[in-house]
Amino acid sequence: MKKAEQISVRRPKEFEDFIQGLAKTKTSSAPFSAMYDVLVFAASIGFKMNLRETFAQKGGEIEFRLMQQNEYFETLMSTISVMNNIGDHDCLSFDRLEERVLLFEEFMCGGLRFLNDQLKTYGGSPVVYFETLVSNSVNEN
Repeated sequence: MKKAEQISVRRPKEFEDFIQGLAKTKTSSAPFSAMYDVLVFAASIGFKMNLRETFAQKGGEIEFRLMQQNEYFETLMSTISVMNNIGDHDCLSFDRLEERVLLFEEFMCGGLRFLNDQLKTYGGSPVVYFETLVSNSVNEN
């Protein structure tokens, strides 16, 4: 069993450029302030739409402690785990942190595929696309 400081969230190599393009840098504007925000958003989309996808080739990684800078990361990761392990009261134990991270990664990958496909279909800039996506979601609810 790894310690929390040894755990990282893997990014699928297939979407590495897409992820990096959605996070702001000193020289570019983008819809998200950091890559970990992109991953949390993608995982939430993947979870909501039940798009769970494994990936073999990993791109970069983000350390668990850095992922924790997103205020929704651990809550989303725990929710995903509980909903995928109904009746399993130990799914939130520290011993199963790596399992929760893997579930998060799989829903994140599914969400990334969906978002990447939508952006290709939409054909606009990522900033405008995500503003439209969020606006439509708010108006539906």
